[in-house]
Amino acid sequence: MLALYDKTQAIPGVIVYRDHQDPGQFYFISERPRIARNNGVPALSFVKFRRDITDNVDFEEGDSLGGGILNFTVDLAVTEREQDQIKREIKRAFENVPENIKLAPVSVRDGSVRLSVMRDAADDPEASPDAPRGLRLFEEVHGSTKPSLIGDQRATFTVMLNREMATAMEQTLRGGVSMFGVNYQLFFLGMTPAMSVKVEADYKRVYTSLETELGVQGQIQAVSIAADIEAAYQKLREDGVIKVEITEFTDDADLKAKGHAAWDWFKGQLTADFFQSTMPVPAIMQPDSGGGILGRLQDMFGAIPRAPATGSLSPGRGAAATTPPNTAPAATGPSDQVTPTTETNRREAAARGGGGGSGAGNLASELSPFRVGFSLKIMHQDELRTRRFDYNLQSAIQAEANPNGMFSGLVDGFNMDDLIFEVDMDDPFFDRLRTTVTMGQDLAAIGVSSVAVNMEYPGEREAGENAEHIDGFEFRPGDSENKLFTTFLDDDGTREYRYRMTITFDPTTEWRGKDSQVVTPWLVSAETQLTLAPIDAVERLDVEIALSNQHSESVTQVEVEVRYENPATGFKDNRTFVLEPGGESHNWRLRLADNAPRGYEYRVRYFFAQGNTMIETPWEERDQPSIIVNVPFRSKHRVMVNPLLLDSANLLQAIVDIEYREPDTGYTVAMRQEFMGGDVLVPQSFEIPTLAEDPPPIVYSTTILKLDGQVITERDQETESGIILLSEGTGVVQRVEVRLPQDSLGSFQALKVDLTGRGDVPDTTSVIFTPSQTQKQLAALVQPSGRFKTYDFKVTGYDQLGVASELAAGSSTDRVMIVPMQ
Repeated sequence: MLALYDKTQAIPGVIVYRDHQDPGQFYFISERPRIARNNGVPALSFVKFRRDITDNVDFEEGDSLGGGILNFTVDLAVTEREQDQIKREIKRAFENVPENIKLAPVSVRDGSVRLSVMRDAADDPEASPDAPRGLRLFEEVHGSTKPSLIGDQRATFTVMLNREMATAMEQTLRGGVSMFGVNYQLFFLGMTPAMSVKVEADYKRVYTSLETELGVQGQIQAVSIAADIEAAYQKLREDGVIKVEITEFTDDADLKAKGHAAWDWFKGQLTADFFQSTMPVPAIMQPDSGGGILGRLQDMFGAIPRAPATGSLSPGRGAAATTPPNTAPAATGPSDQVTPTTETNRREAAARGGGGGSGAGNLASELSPFRVGFSLKIMHQDELRTRRFDYNLQSAIQAEANPNGMFSGLVDGFNMDDLIFEVDMDDPFFDRLRTTVTMGQDLAAIGVSSVAVNMEYPGEREAGENAEHIDGFEFRPGDSENKLFTTFLDDDGTREYRYRMTITFDPTTEWRGKDSQVVTPWLVSAETQLTLAPIDAVERLDVEIALSNQHSESVTQVEVEVRYENPATGFKDNRTFVLEPGGESHNWRLRLADNAPRGYEYRVRYFFAQGNTMIETPWEERDQPSIIVNVPFRSKHRVMVNPLLLDSANLLQAIVDIEYREPDTGYTVAMRQEFMGGDVLVPQSFEIPTLAEDPPPIVYSTTILKLDGQVITERDQETESGIILLSEGTGVVQRVEVRLPQDSLGSFQALKVDLTGRGDVPDTTSVIFTPSQTQKQLAALVQPSGRFKTYDFKVTGYDQLGVASELAAGSSTDRVMIVPMQ
C-alpha cells in the first residue's frame, strides 16, 4: 500500500508515493488534467448554435437565442517517456532504491470530476443586493461526472451552456482566457506514519476563530488560500486551543521529527473536519499580484471580446459587463452534489507571479500535495465540542487528491478551427437523433466479460406503444470502439431515448457474487454522448488486507479469515488470505445486491517462529474498506544483561540462558547471551515482545567459567525489572525512585532525567516524563560495592516546539530523587 508520508514530485505535475513495504514499488498520480486523445485526435468538440427566429413560428420574445454544447474527455495520463523520467528522478529523490523500479498509477476507489468557473460572490442569487464586488469568490459548477476509476481516470463531459457561457467558453478556447477549470476529486487509500500522539482540540473555539479569521457571509462560502488557513492553525496552537503531545520518543531529534509529523497529520484532520475543497483564489487576487485592483477586477469580470480573425492567443480586454451572469443549475446525475475542487492554471499563475502548479515549497503543500482552495463548512452546535485523539497505531486512511487545471491550459496548442462548430437550428442535422455510446470503464479490471446494451426510441411511451426504433450493441474487454445510435425524430421532436444493460461477469476473476449476470432497469436519457459505467450499477465490497510495517521477527506468517453473509439473498463468502512480512497485500472483492449490508467479520491467526505456536483472535465485525493487521503483542520486557562486575582478567566464558513463557497462550521465547574472556565487557540490552498486557517474570540461568577452573552456576532465577547482573559476588544494583515536584511538568512539554553510576565503566539509565506520564518512576543502576552509592544526574526540559534546555545537573546518593526544574 502506498505510504502517504513518503512522497515527492518526481517531475513537474506528477506526485510519486512509495510503497510502505516494497522498496521498489512506487505509485504516481498526475496533478494536471489533459484533454484525452483518441488515435492522436483531441477528444474535444464545441458546438455553438443559434435558434431560427425568422421562420420559427413558435419563437417568443424572451426565449433563449441559442447556446453551446461542449463535449470533451479529460484524463490524468502519464506517457511512457514521462514514466522513464520519473524512474530516473526516483533514484535521486528516494534512498535505498533497487535497480528494478515498479511504477503503477495510484489505485483510486471513488471520485468525481467537475467543470467549474470562479465567480464573484456578489453574483450569487442568495447574495445581498449591496454586497461588495471583488472581495469574495465562490465556485459555480457547470457539469459533473465520475471518472473511470481505472488507469488514466478518464472522464467524459457533455455540458449545455447558455448563450453567455457559450460565448465565454469560445473565448476561453480561442484566446487563452482562464475562466473555466476542470477539477478532479479522487479518493484513495494510503498508509499513515507510525507514531504515538495525543491531541486535544476545542472545536467550538477552533470554529469561532476560523469563522472570524476567514469569514462566512450568509450561505456564501468564501474561498480561502491554504496559507491563510495554515496561519490560523498556528495561532490556535500558540493560544493553547490545540494541544499536541508526543508520548514516545528517544531523543531531541526524534521528538522534533515526530512533533512535526503529528502536527501535519492533525492539520489534515482539521482541514477535513472544517473545510471543503474548492477552486483556489485566482493568482491575481492573492497577495503580491500585479495590475492593481482595477486590473484584477477587469481580468476577473471584464466583458469578453469577439475572437480576432487572426486566431491570436492574446485577445484584448473589453469593457466591464453590465448584465450579471446566470448561476448554473445544480449538477445532476451520479455525481450530484459533489464537493467543489480546483486550482489556478499553472500558466496563468506563472504569468501573474504565482508559483507552479505543484504546490511544492509553499504552505498549501502542507495541507495537500495538490494546490487547491478551501471554504469553511457550516457546522451545527452539537458538532462543536472538545475532541481528543489518541493515535498510536499505523493505519490505512482514505486520502484525497485534487488534480485540476484551467481550460485554457488544457487546450493550449490545439487548432480551435477544427474543434469549434457553429450550427444554425435550421440545419437538417437537428431532425435526427445521434448518440455516441462509449464504454467508460475497463471491463477486464472490474471482472466483466461482456455488456449488452439495448436501446429504444422514444424513451417515454404510452403503455402498449411500440418503439419506433430499436438497436443494440455489445462491449467486451479490450473493445474501445464507440457505437452510434441514430434515428429520425418523431412528430413531437423528442430527443429522449431509453437504454438498459445486461452485465455478464467473468467467473474466473477475484470478484465473487451471487448472480453471474445483472440486468439494469430501463434508463431514460437525452445525452448525445452516452458514457456507460456498468460497475456503477452493481454494489461492491472491496477490502484491502495488509500487514502494517510494525511487524516483528517473532511472527513468521499471518492468516486473515473473512466472511460475509446476506440472509436476504442467501449469498455467503468465506475466504482466508495468507500474509507474510515483506509480502504483498490482498484484496477481498465481492459483488453485492442492491442496498445489501456492507458489514463483514474477520479474525486473525498469528504463527510464531519459536515453539510452533499459533494464536487466534476472536471474530470481529467491521464495515471499513481495509483491514490492517498489527502485531499481536500488548506489552514487552526490556532486558539488560550487565557483565560489568565480572573479573575480566580471570574470565573464560559467561553464559546467560533466558526464557519467557506465557502459560495461558503457550507463547515462548528462549535466547542465550555469551561473554568471552579477553573481550571488552559491555552491557547487552534487548526487548522481548509479550502477548500478555501484564507479562510474568523472565526466568534465567547463568554459568560463569573462570580461567582458574572455577565454575559459578545459578539456576532458574526470576527478574521482574529485566536487569540480569552477572557477578562473582561483588557489586550491587542501586534503585532510585525519581519523582516530579507535585507530579507536575510545570511549563514544559516533557522532562528527561539521565542517571550515571560510578566505576571504571559506569552504568547509565534514563526516565522520561510527559503530561500523561507524571507518576514516580523507578530507575536501576549497577554500582561497585561500597557503603556510599553516589550517582550523577542531568535534567533536560522540552518546550512545546521540542526545543531542549538543560535544567540541572549534579551528584546525589538519595534513594528518592525529586527532579530539580530550575
